Amino acid sequence: MKNTELIEKIKHKFSLQTDSDLAAVLGEKPHIVSGWKTNRRPIPLPIKLRILEHIEFSTEIRRLAAVLVDDEEQRVQITQDLDRLEEVKRRQAGLPVNFAEQKWIERVKTLQTTQGLNEMQAAKYLEMSSAELAEVKAGERELTLGQKTLLLGLLAVKAAVNKETLKRKLNERVEKS
Repeated sequence: MKNTELIEKIKHKFSLQTDSDLAAVLGEKPHIVSGWKTNRRPIPLPIKLRILEHIEFSTEIRRLAAVLVDDEEQRVQITQDLDRLEEVKRRQAGLPVNFAEQKWIERVKTLQTTQGLNEMQAAKYLEMSSAELAEVKAGERELTLGQKTLLLGLLAVKAAVNKETLKRKLNERVEKS
């Protein structure tokens, strides 16, 4: 599939009108997407795999991505793409835009609520200081990619493990650090 075709398919899938909107969703600059579209520059493999997964190109894409790129990082990047897509849609509708970071703040709060964690415990689990967590929750600081990966992992684990087991494991991890 040619780059132009791939770009048009994802724009159609997400109902995006412009390459600039697609660039915003993928976390890239518009001139980068323009370079991909005109074949002046290749689409980096991790981004190409994300695009293919978004457009549900085939079931083999997920398997291929798992071999070629870090699965956790890919999952975080796809989540971020979808959060940024929501931001683009909100901007187009004239609504407040800071949706993506708000979603990460909500995910931190969900972790705290579901696990009964105070600020200090949540900060340790996310490998940051309490002051840094307060800045994140105030919208003054973003979580790093590693912290986002860790947060998604903790939220996924909580669904598979009972609350007490997870809390015990997380406390053991904090005590070791």
